[in-house]
Amino acid sequence: MDHISTLPHALLVEILSRLTLKEAARTSILSVTWVDLWKFVPNLDFDVPKMRQCIWENYWNSGDMEPVLFERWRYIEWVNRVLTHYQGRKVNNFHACFNIHNESNANGDIDRWLDFAISKRVQKLKLDFDRYGDTSWDASGCYIFSERCFKHMKTPEGLSDIRYLQSLCLAFVDVSDEILEHFLCNCPLLEKLAVQHSHGLVRFEVAAGLSSPLPLKHLEVVHCKNLKEIEIDAPNLTYFKLDGRFPDGIDLRMENISSLTGLDLYNMIDPGPVFLPRAKFARLETLTFMFDARKAKFPRSIEELTSLKQLTVYVLGSDRNEIRGLLPVINACPSLYQLSVRMDTDEEKDSSCRIWGGSEMEEMHRESIKVVEVSGFAGSAATYTGRWFLDYALRNFVTLEKLILDSRTCTSTGRIFNAPRVQAEVAVACIQMLKSRLPSTVELVIPVS
Repeated sequence: MDHISTLPHALLVEILSRLTLKEAARTSILSVTWVDLWKFVPNLDFDVPKMRQCIWENYWNSGDMEPVLFERWRYIEWVNRVLTHYQGRKVNNFHACFNIHNESNANGDIDRWLDFAISKRVQKLKLDFDRYGDTSWDASGCYIFSERCFKHMKTPEGLSDIRYLQSLCLAFVDVSDEILEHFLCNCPLLEKLAVQHSHGLVRFEVAAGLSSPLPLKHLEVVHCKNLKEIEIDAPNLTYFKLDGRFPDGIDLRMENISSLTGLDLYNMIDPGPVFLPRAKFARLETLTFMFDARKAKFPRSIEELTSLKQLTVYVLGSDRNEIRGLLPVINACPSLYQLSVRMDTDEEKDSSCRIWGGSEMEEMHRESIKVVEVSGFAGSAATYTGRWFLDYALRNFVTLEKLILDSRTCTSTGRIFNAPRVQAEVAVACIQMLKSRLPSTVELVIPVS
């Protein structure tokens, strides 16, 4: 007896929604009851990361573009076929992810996907047209949000449909200031907004001029190279990430952000001032920022971050500069629990990055810091960091409980690279010297490469 097939239709659809789209479609062969069930699944996730990885690994190894173009065509046909057969009244999640550039003549297809998702009153919409493993910041050839789609969203029907949107993530989708403003002003349930690699974005306002505050809690702006201004007035915002190159600087104004607990600033500004916006961060608990060791200029005064528990600092480049400016940042965090320093040095350029000022550094006894982590602890970076920073930490972080030394380099995108053998051997030697000076109360952790 097939008891499962006797369950209510809605419950069977709920079961299928826990599967991938392709797995759900395969259940159509089970019996007559299951033939059309997959056509009602509310979660349409068209992401196939393993296939994308395989395709691009083959391309990088062979240089043959034909298989990529063929798989791109298959992907577009797959999405179109599913949408043609779909019978559900609404869509909770719509996620399209593949490398689709303008030259593939896919803009018309993507327009129809967008129309479909909005007409089904989608709650979570994600369009990601990046190439797997491509770290290029050039968004040329990415999908351009069409004027026709935008006009439809301004009609009474379109306005009614987008009101249900809760999460919007656009990667390698070129959008204008006006389009994002339209979403922000007309999506009263929008809690997450992420925009990546959009060259059309120049001036970005969040909640400026709105009659009531947005429920927006999560905001990411990544590699939008033409961006000049960001104005944020969002009392419900809990996380903000800004990442990209801004050669001419960027005007970031943040106010009424009393709920903000996480702030990531991966921006690299030439000539290299460390970018800490002047705002009140009463509840900020985690802060991440990066600076170029060759050019860094820290602000003289830093607003005290009374609630900060975790500080992560990415050190780019390598030089013999002594950068004392990081000490006031730490000093402005009286409740700091974990300090992570992530080095990114180049041995070929005589890397010897010293992020502390040696014997002339001001002593700063701190009882709150319990965990210190250093990644990129290899080569001459390990030598200098071991000599200066760790000595300083052991003298001043008097209640330190754990020290993590990782020879691998961890990038801001989360990618991890093993150190070359010679550099790793230097790290091992530094660690052996350090062990003799390490108090018994401090646990030494060395992650395995």
